[in-house]
Amino acid sequence: MRNPYFIQMKKIYILPALLLAGGTLMAQNNIQSFRDMVNTPAPVNMNQITDASVAPEMLSQQEPANAPVAASVSVYDGVLETVIGTSNYDLQTNNSVQNRLVDLGGGKMAAVWTMSDEDGPAFANRGTGYNYFDGSDWADQPDERIESKRTGWPSIVVMGNGTEAFLAHSTDEDSPANVFGTRTTPGTGEWTLGTINDGENDLEYTWNRMVTGGTDNNTLHVIGHREFPELVTDENTVGYISYSRSTDGGATWDIVDTILADIDSTLYTPFGGDGYSITSDGNTVAFVCGGGDRDVILMKSEDNGISWTKSIIWSFPIAKFDPLVHLIDTADRVNTSDGSYAISLDDDGDAHVFFGNYYIANDDITTAGTSWYPLTDGLFHWEESYGVADTANAFQQFDTLAMSVDSAFLSTITGIENVASYFSGVSSYPSSTVDANGDIYVTYSACVTTGLYEDQIGAGEEFERVYRHQYIVRSVDNGATWSEPRDLMAELIQNTEEVFYEGVYGTIMIQDGFIYVMYQRDDIPGIHIQPADNNPHEVTENDIVVVKVATADFNVIGINEVSTLGNATVYPNPAANEVNVRFDLDQAQTSTVAIVNMVGQTVLAKNVEANLSNNVTMNVSSLTSGVYFVEITAGNSTITEKLVIK
Repeated sequence: MRNPYFIQMKKIYILPALLLAGGTLMAQNNIQSFRDMVNTPAPVNMNQITDASVAPEMLSQQEPANAPVAASVSVYDGVLETVIGTSNYDLQTNNSVQNRLVDLGGGKMAAVWTMSDEDGPAFANRGTGYNYFDGSDWADQPDERIESKRTGWPSIVVMGNGTEAFLAHSTDEDSPANVFGTRTTPGTGEWTLGTINDGENDLEYTWNRMVTGGTDNNTLHVIGHREFPELVTDENTVGYISYSRSTDGGATWDIVDTILADIDSTLYTPFGGDGYSITSDGNTVAFVCGGGDRDVILMKSEDNGISWTKSIIWSFPIAKFDPLVHLIDTADRVNTSDGSYAISLDDDGDAHVFFGNYYIANDDITTAGTSWYPLTDGLFHWEESYGVADTANAFQQFDTLAMSVDSAFLSTITGIENVASYFSGVSSYPSSTVDANGDIYVTYSACVTTGLYEDQIGAGEEFERVYRHQYIVRSVDNGATWSEPRDLMAELIQNTEEVFYEGVYGTIMIQDGFIYVMYQRDDIPGIHIQPADNNPHEVTENDIVVVKVATADFNVIGINEVSTLGNATVYPNPAANEVNVRFDLDQAQTSTVAIVNMVGQTVLAKNVEANLSNNVTMNVSSLTSGVYFVEITAGNSTITEKLVIK
C-alpha cells in the first residue's frame, strides 16, 4: 500500500534546474525547448485506491494447489543469479527496503518477500514468501504464504541462539496484530506464529522493521508505523514511528509501542510509511527517518535501546509543514530526501546513511498536498562526522554516489511520461552493508543511464518508459571515496540480448567473500500497484532474484570490454580559482571538458587533444559559489563528476 501521508501530491513538475546528473552539453536552443516542454505540470489522482480493501470472507479462501517449481539458476560471465520465487503483487515497499535477506551462518541464508499469485485487485492471498539456501542450493519456489491471513512487509532475522524469526503486518480487520514467526531450526519444520504482546495488548504496527542486537544478538529491535491508515488516501488516521524491544528473543517484550519524544507530534506531522531504516551492532542500534516535508533524522542508542540521541541530518526549513498553511512556491522549491533510506554502522559504530534526492513545492494553500519532480536525481551518502545539512549547504555535506540523468539520457525521452512513477528520486531504494574488511557496499535501483532503448520505441504504452536496473557501489576507505556504479543486470542484458527488464527493491548482504543482492524483476517499467494516472502496468508475474558475485570481481561487474574513459578525478574540490580535471583514455582522441551549472547550461568548456593520461586545468574564478558538474566526453563515452565552487 502506498503511504498517503508521504505522497499527497497534486502535481508533477520537472525543471532543468532539478536535473542533478550533470546538466547537458546540448546546444542552448535544445536546452530551451526541453525547458518549455517539461515546465507543464501533470496531475496525480489524489484519491487513487492503492490497495483495495479486503472483505473478511475473501481472506478465508483456499490456497491454490500448485506443483513445486524449482529455483532456476543462470550464470552470466561470473554473475550467478537464481530465481527463488515469484509474486504478482509487486509493491515490496513504499520507500525504504526492509531487511529481507539474512545470513544464517555456515554458508546458509534465508529470504522473505511479499507474495501473491492472484491477478488482483485485492490480492487476498497476499502474505510472506520464504525460501532457504542450505549452502548448496535454494529450495523450491514457494507456492503459498507462511501465514493463514493477509499480511505484508516481512522482515527476517536470525538470533544469537540460532532461531530465525520474521515479522509482518496484518491487513485483516478482525485480526490486525502483527504476525511474529519463529522456528529453532532455520529452513525446516513448522513456524510458531504468534504476536508481539506487552501482557495485555498485541502490537499492531504497519510497515514494520525488525533487527537483532545486544551482546548476545538475542535482542529484537522493532520499529513501525503507529497506526494503520485506511486504504483510501482521503480517509486516513494519523501515525508516528514507534519502537518496541525484546531482550530474550521475543519471549517477552519490555518496551512495546513507544513513540520516542524527539520524533513525536509536538515536533512533527505524521511520518510516512516505510520512510525509515534501522540497523544494529551489539548494543548500538540506530534508525533514520523523516524526509519529504520534515527533517531527515538519525536516532541512535548505544545502550541497546534504553536511551536515544537525536541528530538532524538534513533540516527542513518549515517546522510542522502544512500545505494548507505554508506556501512553498515552485521557484523556491525545497530540496529534501525522498524518504527511501539505508543505514549501516561502521567498525567504529558510526552511522552511514544513504537516500535519494527529492524536491517539493506547493503553488497554493487552498488544496492539500505538495508537488514533486520526477526527474530529480542523485543518491546521497552522509555519515555522522558530516554535521547538519540545510537547503544552502546540502551538496557540500553529502557525497553523491550515483546519478543517471545526463544529456544522453534526456535526448532519448520526450518528457516525464517516459519515466515510470515510483514517487522517489531517479536513483533510490538503497540497501547497505559493511563487510569484514570494513568495506561499505550499497545496492540501489535507478533508471538506466542510456534512457529509452531503441527497441522500446513503438513497443506500446506500457513499454515506452525508461527501465530501472539494480546497481551497486562500494567504498574501501570508510566512505571517503566511492566506486563508479556497477549494473548488476548488465550481464543479463548482454547475454540474453533482451533489454526488457525492470529491477527494483534490492537488499544486500555479504557472506564469505561473496555479494548477494535480492531484487524484484519483471519485463514492464514501473509497477502495477502505484497511484499514478501515467503508470500503465498490467498485473504480471515478477521474479524474486538473488544475484551472487565475488567481492574480488567487483571491479568487472557489468563492464563492457570496450571502454574509452576511466579514472576521472576533479581537484581541488571545493575549488575557488582553478580546478584540475584528470582522466584516462584507452586511445588518444579529441575530448571535451565542460562545466555545467544546475540549470543545465555549459558555463565553461575546453576541447583538448587528449592522450592516454590527461590533466586539464580550468580557471573557475569567474563562477559564483554553488554546485556544478564536470562532464568529460570522449567519443561516445561521458563521465560526470560533481564540483563545488566556494
